[in-house]
This record gives sequence, structure tokens and C-alpha cells, in this order.
Amino acid sequence: MPATLAEAVVNGNPHSSQRSAVSRIGVIATLTLLSCVLIAKAAAPQGTARSMDIDVSIRSAALGGASNALFWGEERDHWANPALLGYEQGIRYEHGNTPLMPGLASDITFATDVVKIGGSGVGLVFSGQPWDHGGVHLDYGTSQGTDASGNPIGTFGSFERVRSWGFGVSAMAALEAIFSTRGDTRNWDRYADLSFGMNFKDVTVSLAPSVGVEGSTTARDYGVLLRLTPVDGITGPGGPPIRLDLSYGHSELSYNDGAVIDFPSESTPTPVSHHTRDGFGVHVAADPMRDHWPAHGTAGWLGPGLEPLFSFGFTVDHATIEPTSTRTDGNGIEFTFARVFSYRMGHYHDQLGDIDGSTSGWSVGLPIGRWGGGYYEEASFPQSTDSGLSDLNRKGFGLWADAMAIWRSAHHSAPR
Repeated sequence: MPATLAEAVVNGNPHSSQRSAVSRIGVIATLTLLSCVLIAKAAAPQGTARSMDIDVSIRSAALGGASNALFWGEERDHWANPALLGYEQGIRYEHGNTPLMPGLASDITFATDVVKIGGSGVGLVFSGQPWDHGGVHLDYGTSQGTDASGNPIGTFGSFERVRSWGFGVSAMAALEAIFSTRGDTRNWDRYADLSFGMNFKDVTVSLAPSVGVEGSTTARDYGVLLRLTPVDGITGPGGPPIRLDLSYGHSELSYNDGAVIDFPSESTPTPVSHHTRDGFGVHVAADPMRDHWPAHGTAGWLGPGLEPLFSFGFTVDHATIEPTSTRTDGNGIEFTFARVFSYRMGHYHDQLGDIDGSTSGWSVGLPIGRWGGGYYEEASFPQSTDSGLSDLNRKGFGLWADAMAIWRSAHHSAPR
């Protein structure tokens, strides 16, 4: 960050040649705090709008940031790859809140609110749009402004906000839904699928609006996902109750040339980070209770919500971040039992950001049949080695409901 920008944030007068000792200390403190904030996910020189570089997915953080091909489970990371929205079913609300400067500045936080709606291979996400509520909010806290003589002139808040909406389409599932209206029940998506999605973001950076350190831009993301399922003895009849999925995801975040912020206080516009991500995933599920759940009663209704009984996943991601050609690498593994408890661990490496460490996390959920449910999750993510800061402790929860599943249950004797 240029010195003039930091000076403007703290002093409210970047051209002043006289500053009190308190003001000079404020400049140093602001530089330190803001620089440390940047390392939450990506290194400082990669571009402006740090809120664009911190993943909204807490599950992804626990898996070393490797979520580009992670299509299974409760929380799919549309921020990494909007093609994953094609796998959404029902309506889902996800919330996260993370203090970015633990033990140093408790008022610097990263909060997210996301609503997803999906079914029949089509998914939508709303995060601050079209309703003026929620979204992604990076709050730098409140600062004390001073004049050229060092006299207090009031406080101001600094923040970044991203409001977005997006869509994703699972080609095979959507085609199946179309043919099913004609009474043709095909199972094309049982063995393979190709998905595509886009996310549209409005970004605002407001550090010190009174002196021109404020700007906004729009950014666009796109992603594709290829899934192959060579073995499926869980959703299909016959064979051992085992399923194997292989997946590949590719996405570009902020790919449009116009994704730049023109700060009035700066001579040239500053681009936001352009991420090019590739990810691979392997998912193995086993359900020895297949065909053994009671057909009626409480167990008959609740049992399907626990499928599959056992699940294992491995993911790996590689990203190149412009304008500095920074490369990041992450990988993770996840064990899940009956969709009730998951344990995750991984590793993340960012050479430019001097981040090289282990990640971990867990979640506990309560599925209510196929009708809905909720979960709570936490993740630990490393910060820069030289920062002296403890790992980020990310927390969040999600709630979901499937209206179609509820309707089917109300009109049939069994939920399957």
C-alpha cells in the first residue's frame, strides 16, 4: 500500500508535512494492521480489494483452500467455482464471521451471508443482491482522524463490501428434469456431468472517503466442473453399496478487464486480483445400511437424511493470482459420518504471502431426513510465518430446507 494511502486513512490529510508523534505512530500501526489483514488468504501485492481474496467457505479453509472441485457435502464453495451451484437442492442460508487480527485488533472482522436456491440442476446464489442486505463485509474497524496539527477531528469507519449474485447449471441433471416432464426417467447424471456457472460482484472499498480513498468496481467470475462416477452402488440398484466420484474444476475470478478501482487519491487505477484456479477431487462413499432402513415409521423418514453412512474426500487446488503471477497450492482430506460429523485437515502454501502451514476443521450437523437440517463448523487457517499472529479461527453455520422433498413426503408413504 502506498504511504499516501495509509497517511490518508489515519490523518485525513495526506499532504500535511507536520504530524504529531501520535499521528506518526498511527501511520505505522495502520500499515501494520492492514498489511497483516491482507495475508488472511493472499499476499498484499496481488491487487486491491482484499475481501475478494478471502474465501467465504469455512469448509474450504479447513481443507487448505482446496474446494474448486468439491461438489459433495453440505457446503459447496461457489466463491471458488460458481459451477458448483448446479448441485444445490432446496434453499440454503450460510453465515460466517472471522476475526482477522486475533489478539491484536478485535474489531477487524470478515463476515459473510449467503442464500442459495436450487433444484433440477439449476442453482442461484444471492449475497447482498438483489436485496440490500448481507453480502461479504470486511470491516477494518473505526479510526481516529486528526488534522495537520494532530488534533482529533472525529472518527471514521473503513470497510470493504462485496454484493453479488450468480448461477450454476448442471447439464445432465437439467436435461433429466426436462425429459421427466414427458414421463421419460433417464439417469444420465448418475455416471457423468458437466456444469457451468457465473458470479457477478459489485465491490466497494471505503478506507477514507473524505480524502478520496474510496472506490468501487464490478467483477465477473466463471467456472466449469467435470464429474465422472465410474462406480455407483448407492443411488443405483445392485452391486456393493459403494460410490466413487472423480472431479475436475476450473474457474477464473475477476476475469473481466474492467475489474479495477479508481481511487481519486491515486494517479492510476488499481486492479483487483485475477485468480485462475484448477482443482481435482476424489470422493468415496459407502452405505452398508442401503436397503436396510425401515420403510415406515420415524426411522423410515429420518434414515435417508443420514445417507451415505461413510464418506471420504480428497481435494487439491492450484491457483495463479495476477498481477504478480503468485502461485498458491492447497490440499485437504475430509471424513464424514452419516452427514452428522465431519473432520477435515489439509495444507496451504503461498510463497509470496509467506504462508506454509497446516489447516484443520470440523462440522457437526443435524439432517432431518431429506427435508432439511443445519450444521455448525469451525476451521483453523495459518497466517504469515513472520507476522507473529495466531492461526485464524473461522466459525460459521448453515441452515437448509428442501420444499420438493417435503412435498414428496406428504404425498407418498415413504421418503424415497
